[in-house]
Amino acid sequence: MASSGASVGSMTKSIVIQSVANTTDAGGGRSVAWSTYKTVYANVEQLSANTKYGQGVVDEKGLYAFTMRYTTGITTQHRISYNSKLFSITSVIDLDERNKYLVIKASEGVAV
Repeated sequence: MASSGASVGSMTKSIVIQSVANTTDAGGGRSVAWSTYKTVYANVEQLSANTKYGQGVVDEKGLYAFTMRYTTGITTQHRISYNSKLFSITSVIDLDERNKYLVIKASEGVAV
């Protein structure tokens, strides 16, 4: 048994998992469109933070863990929208390999 402390009671934050689709506009150009794949409740935990200073601008990025009930189909090709921020998924872990909980590690900020 894992010592993750995962419990449904701690999953109180609503997160949106988004999937990407390439679209073609009327002029034949390509663009990227993100749509909602699933909205779920998760426990959100910030694992680390990185602050960069450059040209008078503070840029803070963090690494987060989102623990949620097991859901099939989520990959690193998806992204997470939470609290007006976007997160790039770096790994999807089936906790204890029992199809009960997923731990999604994601970094703040995504390339659009």
